[in-house]
Amino acid sequence: MGYNSLAPFYDAIASFVFGGAIQRAHHQHMDYWPKAGKILIVGGGTGKFLKSIKSSEYKSSQIDYVDASDAMINKAKQYCPKGLKVSFIAKSIMDHEQAEHYDLIFTPFFLDNFDGVELQAVFTKLNQLLSTSGSWVIADFHIGSSWYKKVWQNTLLWLMLRFFKICCHIKANKLEDFHQYFTAMGFERLAYQSFYSGFIFSSVYKKNVF
Repeated sequence: MGYNSLAPFYDAIASFVFGGAIQRAHHQHMDYWPKAGKILIVGGGTGKFLKSIKSSEYKSSQIDYVDASDAMINKAKQYCPKGLKVSFIAKSIMDHEQAEHYDLIFTPFFLDNFDGVELQAVFTKLNQLLSTSGSWVIADFHIGSSWYKKVWQNTLLWLMLRFFKICCHIKANKLEDFHQYFTAMGFERLAYQSFYSGFIFSSVYKKNVF
């Protein structure tokens, strides 16, 4: 992926197309974030959502912010509130290693960059980084079930995939059903909220401990 060239315009494009829906999805389930623990944010992009985090509430938390784009990382640093303990790491998540497991993983509009075997590899990697009692918050896209939603949402999705393939060289050719991946790996969905007529969603998943 190559999001460096898009970094200066990403927030403006997202706002123009989706209004505030993208940011609302980012913020929807922050109440699940541990106030004291290790948090991994993967593919957070410009990190605009970081500016709404109160560092005083997360002073005992350590956040690792992993994104493959140097330009996105630099933008995220500008949004990061003072006092918030964030380590910015410019690398692919597949190359990220961590001795301790994370209490929460947040993947905001990241998994849609992959499909098929590559997406399964990303899921496996993140699952290995998450603690046995950890939570996974996802914000991403989803195609509705009604015929009229399928028409306009699939049209918009097609345009988005073509745009990001040209500009950022993403590999995804389709939008996967992420819920199926979570359930196949033994996760239980704790919360769900949709936005933008169901095209955007935010969910919280937790590992089932048997």
